[in-house]
Amino acid sequence: MINVLMMNTSDIFTQGLKILLEGEEDLEVLEVSDRESNFIEQISDFEPDILLVHLVHGVSDTLKKQINEIREKYKQIRVICIFVSYDRKLIKEALTLGVKGFLLSHSSGEGLIHSIRSVWQHQYVFADEIVMEMIDFLGTECMNKKEKLSRFFSSQNMDMNDRDIDILFLIYKGYKNLEIANELNLSEKTVRDYVSKVYKKLQINHRHKVKAYLTSIIHEKTKE
Repeated sequence: MINVLMMNTSDIFTQGLKILLEGEEDLEVLEVSDRESNFIEQISDFEPDILLVHLVHGVSDTLKKQINEIREKYKQIRVICIFVSYDRKLIKEALTLGVKGFLLSHSSGEGLIHSIRSVWQHQYVFADEIVMEMIDFLGTECMNKKEKLSRFFSSQNMDMNDRDIDILFLIYKGYKNLEIANELNLSEKTVRDYVSKVYKKLQINHRHKVKAYLTSIIHEKTKE
């Protein structure tokens, strides 16, 4: 039996969740906490397997403190957060708090039930919409960094073509020649030739110095 304690939910949301979860033989809904102030008391009384937190107004300092306290005292408890909408900052905060499940208010009932069971088995769970937003963000971040390198070398009148930028960006990320070859579908020899060429253009002969140089460019550009 998986014991679930819900917290910070509205009456309508709470009742809907209770009806949904209580229809499952392996799930039991414990007393619902509607205030952060008596949150820890209920944890002590029931020691649930899953804590389901509805983040309507974000992550308050009180909630952060309480979740950290739970992680220290009750290591068996896994936390699932339900977000009103995708919020990258909130998700990042929740990750640092050790949250295992990341769902949205409009997630399906079937998805919620599956997520509870998965998190109970020590798996991380993300709503599909959250995953897609994160992938888009990470892809944009990578493109932005490559674009920063490209703009910098262009401003310095350095002849770096698109392939040179691809190679340099992967060096910045710490890729070795074979890994670069696999990433760009090139032979390792071709990559070595490209690496030698960009080293000459940069007038730097050591890989760690090239990486440090590229890092300084990207970080400096980020500050602007």
